[in-house]
Amino acid sequence: MKRIFAAFALIAAMVFSSCTKVECDCPKDQPAGTQWQIKNYVIKASNWEFCSASDGTNGFFRAQLNAPELDKFIWQEGAMLAYIVNSDGGQQVLPSVRHYEMTSTDGYHFLWTETVDFEFQQGKCFVYVTANDFDYGDDYNPGEMSIRLVLIW
Repeated sequence: MKRIFAAFALIAAMVFSSCTKVECDCPKDQPAGTQWQIKNYVIKASNWEFCSASDGTNGFFRAQLNAPELDKFIWQEGAMLAYIVNSDGGQQVLPSVRHYEMTSTDGYHFLWTETVDFEFQQGKCFVYVTANDFDYGDDYNPGEMSIRLVLIW
């Protein structure tokens, strides 16, 4: 019994003597612990810009979101997430890949995939919409899209 107690006391002493206090390595002006900020945007249909290579290939749509909150500290030390907010209130993390099909009035069957992704730069975010076949037609526009940006630091 003394051996069991001695072994237990030795293990307890090793466990409790090896504990150390972890200090936050945050700048003095940042509170300790995780911080976050959520920004909601609505991209209007008129905000989409069509972009392509100089020969007209590899087309995609792009919209810029100004995010002055995305400062140098968050850019270097934090994380950025982006979501599409659906009309029913659901959120889809970006990048989002969706598959579609449609039959035209003349019976032609269309299948395509649309990818929505994003790119952050300090102070702004670009949202991209690309179809896998790059065939947008003359009147295509991604339309209105609600985006939620989450900045974590």
